[in-house]
Amino acid sequence: MNRTKPKDYVLPPMVHNSSGVELAEAERLPVIAMVNNKWRQRHVTVHALPDSEVAVISIGRRYDGSEIIVCREQRADYSLAISMFPQTQVYA
Repeated sequence: MNRTKPKDYVLPPMVHNSSGVELAEAERLPVIAMVNNKWRQRHVTVHALPDSEVAVISIGRRYDGSEIIVCREQRADYSLAISMFPQTQVYA
């Protein structure tokens, strides 16, 4: 029995979700900011929650595609990026 992976096999990304919202549902929420976080090596999209004015959902995707991180965070943490969207992407 051959247990080696084909050369073109790509692992699906690992999803870390601490938001209480499914990834597919979070991706359908309106995007209100985009951040390129070089320190964490992620492209982050910030999504508005329809039931909260103080919280947002952030979806961070690692540059290499290996991880997706979904978090519920304070809107104030992204206030600069939100105020500049869609004119520019913030580089953190």
